[in-house]
Amino acid sequence: GEFGHFGWSGVIRASSVIFFAYIGFDAVTTAAAESKDPSSDLPLAIFWSLGISTALYMVVALVMTGLASYTLLGVPDPMVVAVEQAGPGLAWLAPWITVAVVVGVPGVVLVSMFAISRVLYTMATDGMLPALFAELHPTFCTPLYSTLVCGAVAALIAGLFPIGVIAELVSVGTLFAFAMVCAGVIVLRHTQPDSHRPVVVPFSPFVPGLGVLLAFGQILFLPWTAWVRMALWMAGGMVLWVLYGSKGGQDEVYERVE
Repeated sequence: GEFGHFGWSGVIRASSVIFFAYIGFDAVTTAAAESKDPSSDLPLAIFWSLGISTALYMVVALVMTGLASYTLLGVPDPMVVAVEQAGPGLAWLAPWITVAVVVGVPGVVLVSMFAISRVLYTMATDGMLPALFAELHPTFCTPLYSTLVCGAVAALIAGLFPIGVIAELVSVGTLFAFAMVCAGVIVLRHTQPDSHRPVVVPFSPFVPGLGVLLAFGQILFLPWTAWVRMALWMAGGMVLWVLYGSKGGQDEVYERVE
């Protein structure tokens, strides 16, 4: 068949396209400043949520391919199709699946907005973005303008672009970010070997090196249009850095959270 549709190439491309679902685990780290004991709470939160979610993904995929042929599931609503193939006995489940999707997708968007608003807040605190993004709400003590801007931009993007294009863009960006984090582990082990590390990555540099290879390998299986969008997105970020971030950045303007 066609490359990227079914078969192993389809499996890898599908895992690359839906990789945005894993951005929630990365988002947990952005809540470090709002955690009581980040050095203990964050690793546990990441490992438990990652393990539970991965197990659920695998079980759901196993059940779906048991109910219906995988050739029938290349549609926008594969879970509904799988339930319909099971016969009238499970017909009652289809509306509930639709409700779950309607509730679940905005939940993913909310988590992403939570994460990016904290990222913008930290960058503004570090001087790489205007100080406006570092302002907190007087009552809730959460990033005020960062949240408002993220909400407005997210609504604009959702209204102008198909969800498939957005999913590919977010996934390729997440994979690239994960690759950079893995590479950063290797670099920091050499440049800052004596830094305090509550959680140490085992078997470095082999484990983070494997993470870099896997992330870039999945990027290669995405459509070439996703690469072009990522390049344009990165170019925009570099322009912002050159015009503002590189001039306004400061050193050690906030305390390290441990």
